[in-house]
Amino acid sequence: MQVTRFCPGQGLPLATAVRFIAWYGLVMSAITLLIGFSFLGLPSLLEKFIDMEAGQDLDTRGLIVAAVLIIFFSLLWFTFSFVLRRRSANNDQEGVERMLRLGSIIIGSLFLLPCIGGVIIGLFMIYMFVWSVGVGVGGIIVTAITAAFLAIGSQMIHGIRTNRPKLMRPWIVTQIVLGVLNVIGGVVDTIYHMAYVLGAAYLFFGVTETVFGFLGFLYFGGMVVVHYNLMLAAQENAPTVLADITKVERKEGELGFVNPLAVEEQQPPPYSACTA
Repeated sequence: MQVTRFCPGQGLPLATAVRFIAWYGLVMSAITLLIGFSFLGLPSLLEKFIDMEAGQDLDTRGLIVAAVLIIFFSLLWFTFSFVLRRRSANNDQEGVERMLRLGSIIIGSLFLLPCIGGVIIGLFMIYMFVWSVGVGVGGIIVTAITAAFLAIGSQMIHGIRTNRPKLMRPWIVTQIVLGVLNVIGGVVDTIYHMAYVLGAAYLFFGVTETVFGFLGFLYFGGMVVVHYNLMLAAQENAPTVLADITKVERKEGELGFVNPLAVEEQQPPPYSACTA
């Protein structure tokens, strides 16, 4: 199967797209897992290198909580990617489709979280600073934009749950636009810092940030796009499968339904033969 919708050129083989999603998830979850474990050792380093006032203790509870959360979600991400990779290697298309469905719902849910936060912040700005024209207008703009994103994300999740791929299109188009803007912004930011702030030393950091941002867009958006293509393929094949199931070969003048007992060879014996 080829992934053709929202994919440039002639499309991409399904197996190749799934392998990229699985391997990217494995690599990035392993990196974030290492970051989480490094956070566990960060408090001791801070105690050694930061001079604290006499009698004052360094509060490291925030770092520890962050490390535990990073490790926990990294393990979940690694497990998801590992299972997806194994099912892809075993050519388990049904299992791959279930994993992509689960991943798409998780991505949509994560997309909704900042949208909900943005709506709350925007409404708070409107309520608390209603007499300040500038802040009030800013609150209206924030609320309108985040509410639109919230509607798009909710529509996408509803489309996945109800097997209606057309409801996923606005979210996919939005992600494509945001991905292009992110790449353009990364290039502009890199050029600006190289020209006016840090010079050529910023080149490596800027390019790395832009590349990982683009790969992240391919991962999260690509997973939803692949699942979208699978849903479309299932819908397009459903009428053909139904027609094959209900197709009946019939001769001219015959009814579509054939009673097995009406066939001479399968007629029951006469009643007299049974009572003889």
